[in-house]
Amino acid sequence: MYWLKGNAAYGFTEKTTVKEIDAILHNERINHAGNKVTYLDNIDNVPAGSFVFMDEQPWLIAGNYLHHWTAFGYDGKRALPTNQVVTVLTPRSVVNTFSAGYLPQMAVENI
Repeated sequence: MYWLKGNAAYGFTEKTTVKEIDAILHNERINHAGNKVTYLDNIDNVPAGSFVFMDEQPWLIAGNYLHHWTAFGYDGKRALPTNQVVTVLTPRSVVNTFSAGYLPQMAVENI
């Protein structure tokens, strides 16, 4: 339901198949050349649960912090900046889903 609410521009309903939504997600993740799709946005517009790329590193937005992600887990955090353009790694429709009210579970409390 949150995906539909956050991505109303597609005109999908509860009867839309998962296959149709998955096709959109696939195009938002990987382009025709096989490269990761990203986009730029002001960090003030990017909700918790989203990953961004800053300082050549991936970060998860959670609360008022950026949590540094590595292949071995989260290894540190820093204050969430404001009014800064960042590269968003999370697919746009998923970001829209978070903005529509979906609250992802994030295990970053111990950092």
